[in-house]
Amino acid sequence: FVYGMVRSIIGAMFDVIRGKRSIKDVENSLKQKDRSFNSTLAPACGLILNRIYYPIITYPFFIN
Repeated sequence: FVYGMVRSIIGAMFDVIRGKRSIKDVENSLKQKDRSFNSTLAPACGLILNRIYYPIITYPFFIN
């Protein structure tokens, strides 16, 4: 799920930057839920997970 999703999002971003699609086109393709309107997947080489940020949540049952 996430593997293809990240490559699809990056591919759509590349298309917008290159002027092949507008942001509205990408929005419409997401709303239609039809993968035939999606951009091509970005190549996997060079895509790395750099950081993950988690919000700091304090729970009342934890004692610091």
